[in-house]
Amino acid sequence: MFGRTSPSHSTGSFQCEQKDCNYIGKSELHIKRHLLSHAPANNESKMYDCSKCSFKTKTKSHLERHVRCHTGDKPYPCPYCQFRSSSLENLRKHILKTGKHPDKFMYECQLCSRMLKTANNAANIEEIFKTNSYQAYQQHLNTHLPAKESN
Repeated sequence: MFGRTSPSHSTGSFQCEQKDCNYIGKSELHIKRHLLSHAPANNESKMYDCSKCSFKTKTKSHLERHVRCHTGDKPYPCPYCQFRSSSLENLRKHILKTGKHPDKFMYECQLCSRMLKTANNAANIEEIFKTNSYQAYQQHLNTHLPAKESN
């Protein structure tokens, strides 16, 4: 049972407390999803079945991701080339690990880019915001929203 933890989980702080399980999640959401794997197997009412094969999962999003292997759907385009992926994780690997796009990030702010190209806005921004974190990118986008006026 000790081989179940992948290296990507080693920096998390949410430890599974089930006997003989050494899973460590990065967030509360990760550990909640993981705990579903310990649910009794006879609980078929919570299973999502693939209509094309015998695949079953307890998580709806996992079924949606799996179905793409049958449909060939690739909804995640690379912003740097023609590559498309069936999962965000595969797109992340393509951008960050293959060496095809050195010094590139998962998320680069197009608003910053446009502002830098516009001469009168260049004084307001020093560089294009870049990150590999979706959450950090979403927080950054809020900096482009007009400031709320206080009454």
